[in-house]
Amino acid sequence: ASRSADCQAHFAEHYRDDPNSRFWRVRDFVVRAKGSTVPVFMTTGYVDANTNIGGGAVDYFATLRGPKRLWIGWWDHVRGNDLAGDELAMGRARFFDEVMRFYDEHLKGIRPARRDPVVVAQTSTGTWTAEPTWPARDARGLTAPLLAGTYADDGRNRGSNDTAAGPGGAGPVVDSPTTGAGAWTFSPPLRRTARLAGIPSARVVLTTSAPRTNVVVNVYDVAPDGRATMVTRGAALSDGGAKLVALWPTDWTFRPGHRVGVLVSGANSEAYVHVPTRQQVSVESGAVTLPWLSTTRRPVTAGIGNPRLETFLESAPFEVDPSIVEERTEARFPLPS
Repeated sequence: ASRSADCQAHFAEHYRDDPNSRFWRVRDFVVRAKGSTVPVFMTTGYVDANTNIGGGAVDYFATLRGPKRLWIGWWDHVRGNDLAGDELAMGRARFFDEVMRFYDEHLKGIRPARRDPVVVAQTSTGTWTAEPTWPARDARGLTAPLLAGTYADDGRNRGSNDTAAGPGGAGPVVDSPTTGAGAWTFSPPLRRTARLAGIPSARVVLTTSAPRTNVVVNVYDVAPDGRATMVTRGAALSDGGAKLVALWPTDWTFRPGHRVGVLVSGANSEAYVHVPTRQQVSVESGAVTLPWLSTTRRPVTAGIGNPRLETFLESAPFEVDPSIVEERTEARFPLPS
């Protein structure tokens, strides 16, 4: 009983949004692991609704200084050997073969017969590439301006139609939700295939009438038919003025003719909602920095797509009015060459 009570007390503390509170300081594993030489074999998924990747998983991996390996891709809260029906939940076979080679080398001192890549990364097409680091060394950030606009901080906006993103697969209960509401900025259409891979970031300047205003920045792949699929997202609280918004790591391939869409809003209610301030917020200006790979990966390494990626690609998109795309296209939005 005491253990249960202790767990419930910790659960309540989990809702503290102050990163400087004692509860979160002692759980800042990025800081605590800095410089560690302990060998680590790690997996993390872009659509993990439990230990989400936005909580510092990639930062944690980057701070390690010992032998390390990483599987990263478009899956939920699963392990490398887990199945989704008859299919591998991550889409890459021989997980235990790689784990045991890692254990043999770093626990028993047995030199492996073959060397596995430090990082294997799955992009949105379901293909995998081998990388010596993640983010990749050739990722180049391009910064695009964001158009001014407004949004309602009322907790109603859904960032996507991916209902599996929320706790228990349903997300919070929100009265009369909307999807894709807020201040949009679109790039011109891409002329060629481009791969966005790394950790994007955004900076927005807001005028608010209340403290602790919710600000959400989402990035989308917008197809020629207007269907918008979320690529990454981030959220913060603002008291007005300039605010940096950390976005989740991502690995997404854009096809020719598609656009980048950026939405500044007040919630992603399909996954999470903070206390709304019920005010109209003015977006005065902003910018988003997107990391694009500068070289094409060939050949790819072993691996295919997975059921969660297929579900996301099918369920997450929503329609954006063509008139909004036309009106809110920013000609100065830089795209990779």
